[in-house]
Parts: sequence; C-alpha cells; structure tokens
Amino acid sequence: MARKTKEEAEETRRFLMKTALKLFSEQGIQNTTLAVVAKEAGVTRGAIYWHFKDKADMLLALWESIFSPLELAYEKHMDGFTGDPLDILEEIAASFFQLACSSPDILQMLKITRQSWSDPILSEHCRKMCSDEVKSIQVIMEKAENAGCLREDLSAKAAAFSFYGYLEGVINSWLSTGGGDWLLTEAEGMARVMIQGLRKSNS
Repeated sequence: MARKTKEEAEETRRFLMKTALKLFSEQGIQNTTLAVVAKEAGVTRGAIYWHFKDKADMLLALWESIFSPLELAYEKHMDGFTGDPLDILEEIAASFFQLACSSPDILQMLKITRQSWSDPILSEHCRKMCSDEVKSIQVIMEKAENAGCLREDLSAKAAAFSFYGYLEGVINSWLSTGGGDWLLTEAEGMARVMIQGLRKSNS
C-alpha cells in the first residue's frame, strides 16, 4: 500500500508540473499562481504545497525535468565524439533548433525561460544557467582551438559567447515572430552558417 501511495504521489506531481508548464507558458509567470495551477489540475492548494514549496520551486523543477535530460544527451554525445569539435557544436545547434519546433514541452519551457529574466525570483537562476552553458561550450571551443579548427582572431571564450548568443538570438526572434515550422527545415543550414563563421578558413 505504501508503494502504491508513493507512486500515486509521483503521478500527481508529474500532472501538476504538466499543468503548470501549460499555464506558465500561455498565461505568463506573473499571472499564474499556485492556486491557479491547483484549480486547473483539480487538486487542493494543500496538495500542491505538499509537492512544491513555492512557485519558484515548481519552475526550477520544470527546468530540471525538461532541460536536464537534453543536457545529458549532449554531454554523452560530446564525450564519445573524437572528430572535429566544431562538428559537435554544429550538431548541437541543429538539434536544439529542431527540438524547439518538435517538442511541445521544450517549446513551452523556452517561452517560460524568456519571461524568467524579468522575474526577480528567477532571474538569478537564469544568469547561473546561462553562465554554466557558456562555460560548457567554451570547453569545446578550447578543444577546437587546440585542434587548429577555430579561427585565429577569436578566443575560445569569445567563440563560446558568439555561439550561445546566436542560439539564443535565433530562438528569441523565432518566438517573438510567432514561431513556425520553417526553423525545423532550416535548422541544419542555420547551424552550418554559424559554425562556418567560427571555423579557421583552411580547416
């Protein structure tokens, strides 16, 4: 019986997160309280506070559940790749664009993340997340630099910021203009253009 209760509690938590993901992305972080999430999910406010301390706690749980598996998949791919480091980043960029179009959960989370920068509670988490991602990209850029693939007039750090800024800029512009399937079909070409700008001309 105890195991069943634990499983039911986990199922309730997943349902609450799915409900919150939809509401946060459609109605906005500021306009969506935990009480609103509880009502939409058909549970009491006490039930939702049993699973989450506050709204920030729920949002962090959403980030963890949606973005962490994606990051782990990238890390696994990078660890097993022995070729050109810039080819890794080209594939990551293309995959990111494709997933933004094809995964409803990731698309909704990207919409929420855009709002989070202006939220006083969540902005610090956004800054840390951005910093961590740039550092991870810089590690690959340093490998590209050591392999003689990266253009000589650009440091690994500057290349990392350029790559991250390109991805963020494309996604933000795409979301701001209403999205669309074109990003899915153009993903590989856009990723290739970015990497060509970072690559040493004779590599």
